[in-house]
Amino acid sequence: MSSVGGVNGSSSVYGVGSLDGGMGGMSPDALLEYCQMQMNNLDGQVGDLEKQMQQQINDQKTVKNLQAQLEQFGTDGPSSADDMKNAYNDYQQAISSMPDGDPTKAALQQALTNMCNTYGFRPGRPLTPAEQKDYQLAQNKLGLDEQRADKVSEDDRAAQQKTIDYFNAVQQGQLSTKPSDDKGSWQSVTDAVNAIAGQINSDTQMQMLDLQQLASQQQNATELTIQLLQKTDSTLLDVAKNA
Repeated sequence: MSSVGGVNGSSSVYGVGSLDGGMGGMSPDALLEYCQMQMNNLDGQVGDLEKQMQQQINDQKTVKNLQAQLEQFGTDGPSSADDMKNAYNDYQQAISSMPDGDPTKAALQQALTNMCNTYGFRPGRPLTPAEQKDYQLAQNKLGLDEQRADKVSEDDRAAQQKTIDYFNAVQQGQLSTKPSDDKGSWQSVTDAVNAIAGQINSDTQMQMLDLQQLASQQQNATELTIQLLQKTDSTLLDVAKNA
């Protein structure tokens, strides 16, 4: 993951440029307007960066909370589809709390997909109307078959039970492989979340350097603006004296 929390590695930081280059022909009002534009540009960059950093702080708290929730399953991880559904819901809650376009959100979504694929987990869902009809038919047929067991083969009853079991699994969720069946595999899940938290921390440090650079540019721009205005005032004063 190359970027986290809405910032691509380091944020876009632009230089002030040379405020006094080619300014000799500008009127005092035009010069003041130009300097104000430069200052507003820097102020906007600082504001954007501060918002991004606040989002990263929020993301960091969310990811750390998710990691703690996943670690509650111990080293063996969830032992049933219901337990895995709890872990799945923890992920979904964290993801839904983040804005669209947030790289941390995308990273968590990918980690969730990896977890589901690793253990063959599919969260439970309601049956569609067509599935509900087939489910009810299988239940009714199995009930009738059991009442006349002497006239119905065991294979027929097993087929109906298989259909019922399938639709039960669809509603309750499916877990093909328990994390405990592969020792240490659940640790890879929590490690993946921890790595996302580490990336956020790294990007935050880069942003702090960018913010310091912008603050320095603001100070330089302010000082240069003052110098230019003083120079303009002095020039106008000299013109007035010689008039």
